Amino acid sequence: MLDKERIMRKLVLAASLLLPACMHTRVDVGADGGGPTTPNAGDAAPNPSRGMVDANFTPTCRDTPVDGGDLTMPNTEDAAPGTGRAGDGGLTDTDPRFTCNESSCPASPPEFDSVCNVREWQSCAYRWSENGEGRYVGCTCFEKNSSVRMWDCRSAGGYGCPSQQPIPGTSCYSLGTSGCSYPPHVSCGCNLNDPGALWRCEDQGTVPGQATAGPASVPDGKKVKELTDAEAQTWCGWLLNINGPRANPPEGPVSGDGYATNLGYVTSPRFYGACMPNTFPISYCVANLKIAPCEATIAEMNDCALTVARDLPSPHGCGRFQERAHCEDTIFHPTLGTADASVSCGSLKVR
Repeated sequence: MLDKERIMRKLVLAASLLLPACMHTRVDVGADGGGPTTPNAGDAAPNPSRGMVDANFTPTCRDTPVDGGDLTMPNTEDAAPGTGRAGDGGLTDTDPRFTCNESSCPASPPEFDSVCNVREWQSCAYRWSENGEGRYVGCTCFEKNSSVRMWDCRSAGGYGCPSQQPIPGTSCYSLGTSGCSYPPHVSCGCNLNDPGALWRCEDQGTVPGQATAGPASVPDGKKVKELTDAEAQTWCGWLLNINGPRANPPEGPVSGDGYATNLGYVTSPRFYGACMPNTFPISYCVANLKIAPCEATIAEMNDCALTVARDLPSPHGCGRFQERAHCEDTIFHPTLGTADASVSCGSLKVR
């Protein structure tokens, strides 16, 4: 056995002794004795049929859900998604923190974008060694729409990572690893040039100054079609500045079919996402909200906007908004199956 792997096994054993609430699980090695095929980031999941070598370093949770508001997240700690988030994009010790695999997690990594039958926001992490290299796949069950949930999986390397997501601000130098990933989309780093280094963890979807909730003065329960002119103005100002302060640009030309184009855009290309313009005159956004009697609620529209901005469901994604009647041309555009996203995503129907 390589010295590196021997050290890793000792680290895993030590971690298990420190976690009385959890127990380690193992996955049988395939007939060929090899590990799974490792995907590139964002591609297909490893082939579960081949098994894993010393596969699941992630401990199994006790079934003790944490109250996350309208979501229960038994394998995270503390706050619900989108709360307690530091203004510079870093995570605080009040953010959800991945700790372990719930007993209902698949024994090996699920196929990317496959249907999941566990609770929304449940995460499952998998770490193993392949050809002397550390491998990781983290999957979280998110909504595609109100009736279907699917696995959103991300892959990465990394050797010697703790099975539990580190607490930001705790010592990391002795582990000898510079970066570790955790579900849903968290990256933790350690400066190995500094013996006094502390863990720094970031939600990969956040940027400095980014909004974490919709505008408080626009009622969540109101439907888009019921917005007053003042409420539409407020909401559009919030959307323009969702990723930080941005000047209100002047109006430009409008095409014969009523679309303003070349408005820039931001996109979340996952199954739960959409795309939307991000450099638009507020007057264009207000006009767009008034064109069709969109049946979605403001909460559903806020959810989709924050999801696109963060590339992470906030908390459900865009599916619920997209299901509502008469909302096809309201702010957002689908990303999957769009022939030319640069045209449709950066446009608004204003007439």
